[in-house]
Amino acid sequence: MVKKSEVIFEDRLNAPYRFHATLTHLPTGMEIEQASENSMSEAREYCMKELKWRLKHWENYERSAVCKDFSL
Repeated sequence: MVKKSEVIFEDRLNAPYRFHATLTHLPTGMEIEQASENSMSEAREYCMKELKWRLKHWENYERSAVCKDFSL
């Protein structure tokens, strides 16, 4: 369960999709961006689903190339 106090949302319109939401998970510093053509609540819901998946599969997520910092 993710507490509301652990996340911050930044909402943007028409960037380039109609609704953009960026979720910041404070305990991990992770940012997740999702978009929707239908509603801001849908974009936010997509962010929360992705966050919950990443937290549930944290070890696999950390090992994935998505999470790696390739700057040398």
